[in-house]
Amino acid sequence: MEIGIIIEFNEENGSGVIGNWNERKYILHEYNRSDLKKGDIVIYDCGALQNYHNNERIALYCYNIYRLKDKKDLILKSLETKLFSDFSSLICLVFPEFIDKVI
Repeated sequence: MEIGIIIEFNEENGSGVIGNWNERKYILHEYNRSDLKKGDIVIYDCGALQNYHNNERIALYCYNIYRLKDKKDLILKSLETKLFSDFSSLICLVFPEFIDKVI
């Protein structure tokens, strides 16, 4: 799973683009999402579409998209396993009550 931010979002059809901290951009693969908006910090899985003729990566996409603030239990468990240790300051921004656990 990755953490990123919605950098573009079309509310009419629920499609958009998510960016992450590695400057990668992912196409939001779950359409008609009315629960998301530009600027939301999200947690998601990602994949790549391949061109089967030369096995070249042609697009990055994301799925299983959830707003970070809606996944408090998952984030709390991940702090114990250091799964999202690279995002500790972002996690503390969304969940200030986790500061003692992160530090």
